[in-house]
Amino acid sequence: MSSKASVKNTAKKAGRLNEDESFFSGNYALMPICAVIFFVTLLMRAYVYMPNMEDQAWFPLNQQSVDIFLYYKGIVAVVLAGVMVAIFVAMLVMGKIKIDFKKDIFIYPLAGFALLAILSTVLSKYRYFGVHGMYEQFETIWVLLAYCIFTFFTFTVVNRTQDLRVVRKALLYLLVVLCFIGFTQLVGKDFFESPTGRTVIVPESLASLRNNLTFNFSGSGNHQVYLTLYNPNYVGLFVSFMLPITITLAISAESIVKKIVWGLVSISLFVLVFGSGSKSFILAFAGVAVFALIFFRKQLLKKWPVILGVGAVAVVAGLLYFNYVGVNIFSYMGNALKMTKNDYKLTDADVQEGGVVFTYGGNKLVFNFEKVDMEDGQTGAYMIFSDESGTILDLESREDGQYLTDPRFEGVSSRLMTANDPYQVAAMISFGDVSKYLSFVKDETGYHYYSIAGKVDEIVNAPSAIFTDYDGMASGRGYIWSRTIPVMMKHFFIGTGADTFAIAFPHNDYVGRLNSGYGNLIITKPHCMYLQIGTQLGVVALLCFLALTIILIVDSFKLYWKFDATNPTEVFGIGITLGVIGYLISGVANDSCVSTAPIFWIFVGLGYAVNKIVKKQREESSVSAN
Repeated sequence: MSSKASVKNTAKKAGRLNEDESFFSGNYALMPICAVIFFVTLLMRAYVYMPNMEDQAWFPLNQQSVDIFLYYKGIVAVVLAGVMVAIFVAMLVMGKIKIDFKKDIFIYPLAGFALLAILSTVLSKYRYFGVHGMYEQFETIWVLLAYCIFTFFTFTVVNRTQDLRVVRKALLYLLVVLCFIGFTQLVGKDFFESPTGRTVIVPESLASLRNNLTFNFSGSGNHQVYLTLYNPNYVGLFVSFMLPITITLAISAESIVKKIVWGLVSISLFVLVFGSGSKSFILAFAGVAVFALIFFRKQLLKKWPVILGVGAVAVVAGLLYFNYVGVNIFSYMGNALKMTKNDYKLTDADVQEGGVVFTYGGNKLVFNFEKVDMEDGQTGAYMIFSDESGTILDLESREDGQYLTDPRFEGVSSRLMTANDPYQVAAMISFGDVSKYLSFVKDETGYHYYSIAGKVDEIVNAPSAIFTDYDGMASGRGYIWSRTIPVMMKHFFIGTGADTFAIAFPHNDYVGRLNSGYGNLIITKPHCMYLQIGTQLGVVALLCFLALTIILIVDSFKLYWKFDATNPTEVFGIGITLGVIGYLISGVANDSCVSTAPIFWIFVGLGYAVNKIVKKQREESSVSAN
C-alpha cells in the first residue's frame, strides 16, 4: 500500500514538473499577454478605408486610403483586451484574485485615465473619430481602454518568477523576428518589399495593391529601419524602451548561453536604432544611462573598467556607423536642438473682397486677377500686383511663372492652375520657392483661399505659445508644438476626444504652415506624447498618465536603492523601470501609437508585478531568517 502511495506521489510531482516546464508554466492566463507582446507588435495587414474627413477644407475629396501598420493592430489589441476581461472576471468569481486598493495605489490614476478618456470622447463633437478611428492613427477610445486593461491584467495575473520567464520568452521571440526584419531593411533588402513580404501584408482580396505599394523609408534608397512600427521615429521610441530591458536581461541571465543571446539582441537593437535615424533615441539613451548609473552605482565601483569598456564600444560603434552613412553626429544632433529664430518674409495674408493683401518683408503687397476667355475656349486670367500706394508692379515672365521685379518683393512669383467649378482658374502665389505657394480663386462674392484639396477656406493666424518664434526646433516640431499648446489649453479639462488631433489642429493656419514647411502636409499628430494626451484627453488625464508611471519609478527606487545586483528578478525590475524612463524621455518628441504603445502598457503592468514579487520574496526571506 505504501508502494502505491509512493508511485502516486511521484506521478503528482512529475505532473507539476511538466506543468512548470511548459511554455506558460501552468499559468494560461499569460496567453493574451504574450499575444499582445508578439502578435500585436508584428501584425501588418492592408486595410482600405475612407477617412470620412471630406467636410474639412484642407482634406482631399473622396480620398480612399490604405493602412498597413495600425488598423488591425488596434482591432487585435481590443479583442485581446476583451479576452483579458473575461479571464479576469472568471478568476475573480473563482476567488483566485485579490486586489489591495490600499497598497496598489497605481490603480487610481489608471482608472482615472480610463474614465477621462471615455468622458472626453463621449462629450467630443468629433466623437465619430474617437469611436471609429482617425486617418493615419486608429488609436480609438477602445484602443486606449485596451491599454489600461493590459496594465491592470498583467499586474493581476503575473505573480511568480515562472510567469516572468514566460513573458521574457515571448519578448525574446518578438525581438528575434524584429531584428531579422530590421537587418533586411538596413541593407536595402526590405522583407516587406519582396514578393513574399507583399503577400504576407496584403490579403488576396486586395492582391491588385501588392505591386503598387510604395515603401517610403527602406525603398527610398536611404535604407531606413522602420521594423513593423510604421515610422523610423517609432523605432527610436521602441528601442529607447526596450534596450534597457534587454541589457539588464543580458546582465542577469543565469547561463552563458542566455547572456550571449540577450547580448546579441541588445547589440542588434543598438545597430538598428541607428539605422532608423532617430534622434530622440540618443537623448533618451543618455537620460536612461544617468538613471542606470544611480541604480547600479555599487556595481559601477566594483566593475567600472568593464562598464567603461562596454560604454566606449557603444560610443565608437555609433560614431563608426554615422561616419559610414556620411552623417556628422554632432551636427546631426545640434541641428535638431538648435533654437534658430524664425526669419520669414511672408508674415500675413489678408483675403479681402477686392483682393489679397500680403505682408512681405514688412511691406504690403496687393494682388488681384481678372478672368479672361481664351481663344481655345479655356478660361485664363491676368494678374495684377501693386504696392500699398497703389502703384502697379512689373512682372517678368519665366519658365516657372511671372516674377515681380521690384526688389522689395524679390522671389515672389505667380502662375495659374485649373480649379474646380465654378471657379475654373486659380492663381498660385509663390514666395521664394515655387513649391511653397498659396492659391486663390475669385467669384462674384470676391476672393477666397483655395486649398490644396480643391476647396475654399478662410485663412487664420492660429494662436501660438512658447515655441512661437522657433518653428524649426526639434526637426520642425517647434511649429506643431507652438500651435498645439493653445488647443490643449482651450480644452484643458476634457480634451477634444480620443483620436481627434488631426481635426482639432488649426490646419487653416495656411501662412504658418507654408513658412514652416507643412504647407502641403496633413498634420495628424503633435510629435509629442504629452501634448497628444493633453490635447485629446485633457490635462487631467495627462496627469493621471504621469502619476501611473511616476509611481512605478518611485516605487522601484525605494525597492532597489540598496540593491546588490545578485537577484535576477530585481535586475529585471530595474530594467523595466529604466525602459519606462526611456519611453517617457523619447515621448517628448514622439507620439503614442498603436504600433508601440500596447507593449509599453503591458510592461508598465509587468513592472508593478515584478515589484510585487520582489516584495513578497523579501518578506518570505525575512520570515525564514527569523
